[in-house]
Amino acid sequence: MVERAVAITRATRYHGDLRRGASVRGAIDMVAVARQLSLMTQGSSAAPAAGLHAALLALSPKIEVRAGSVRTPEAIIQELWVDLELLAHRSTGPARAEAALSSLAAPRLDRSAEAGADGSQVAAGPGGEAGATEAAASPYDGAAAGTAGAPPSSPSPSGPAAESAPVRETRQALIDFVRQARRADRHLPAARPRPLPADERELGEVERLAARIVVRRSRERLAGGPARTGRISSVRYNFRSDDIDIDRTVESLVEHPVPLHSDIWVHDRVPRRRSVVLLLDVSGSMRGQRLLEAATAAAAASVALQHDELAVVAFAGDVTVLRQGDQLLAAGELARRVLGLRPVGRTDIEAGLIAGVDQLGRMRSASRIGVIMTDGVHNLGADPRGIAARFGRLNVLATTSSPWRLELCRQLAAAGSGICETYRGLDDLPVAMSRLLG
Repeated sequence: MVERAVAITRATRYHGDLRRGASVRGAIDMVAVARQLSLMTQGSSAAPAAGLHAALLALSPKIEVRAGSVRTPEAIIQELWVDLELLAHRSTGPARAEAALSSLAAPRLDRSAEAGADGSQVAAGPGGEAGATEAAASPYDGAAAGTAGAPPSSPSPSGPAAESAPVRETRQALIDFVRQARRADRHLPAARPRPLPADERELGEVERLAARIVVRRSRERLAGGPARTGRISSVRYNFRSDDIDIDRTVESLVEHPVPLHSDIWVHDRVPRRRSVVLLLDVSGSMRGQRLLEAATAAAAASVALQHDELAVVAFAGDVTVLRQGDQLLAAGELARRVLGLRPVGRTDIEAGLIAGVDQLGRMRSASRIGVIMTDGVHNLGADPRGIAARFGRLNVLATTSSPWRLELCRQLAAAGSGICETYRGLDDLPVAMSRLLG
């Protein structure tokens, strides 16, 4: 317990969502609390979780969350504790790792249910933890979990536990996002804005509003994106190049004395046509704010690849194709489809990659790229690195700041002869996506 206390206290000093971590006094207090809890719960079912409870009690008051973060100190501490449990059990096999995570999640289930009952948001961590409910439904034990036997039974999709939590968290995250955007947006009229729908039956309207904001912000972030590659050609003016083709422009002006901007010809790079498949992890770890990030990634890819083939695949335990490679679909509609998903369940990266290879095989361009947005952890299916090698290039957009999860993302990118990128938030995400698409 002393080693665990030192490790988790030290980890709080480097966590991206924390402005101030815990000191050595926090580790001392945590060991003292754990000792007392062990004596009190000896022989009971709560004994294995004494360490987690001690960390929550001792460290929560000693850490400070950064301004603007939607996470709670308790959610961050639980994320760090789960990381420690996984690393501690990695050498002892998947069965013990799953058992450890199940015991960690059990005492938090009632607390998560209480948080959901009053309408509060369950924060999702950068490593993919969406509170204790998701930790119980989706133990994060990496590749080993695929061999641990049958996955634990999950509630029926029609039951309240399977529907209410994802819908509630998604609705709250989207409403908060739209409200913040309206307060900061100078383009929207300030006079008597339309009130936001707050009822679950009107969630579709909130999704449409959020999708429009996501697409517009993606266009703004990509307006000054990296230079395109391709051959120089004479094309109609499209607000990018100012190198005018005098001869063709003069010919056009003779025919149209009062020209439109499209009557002016410029020298610009015509990009090589590409075939891209975007793979989005929409397992239970992507609830709330993370779903907005997935929608932003899809919108940024759609904006950046207006003249290319783009397929979008969402995966969790199963696979959903949101857009075929040859399908004409507006960026706003694609973002709305992503926001209409309800992240739940475990993660089968291998199945998502297989679907991505299949989509690329149907496209016509010789330049083929795969981009996967994930935290790198899979707890269903086999090791995805074997399938990653079948991509001409597979880049990874990491949704995590956890060191060992980042290492899994880098290994996946290396297996696909690609690169791994991270991002700081929604504003930084479109530019990171643009780099991966390049």
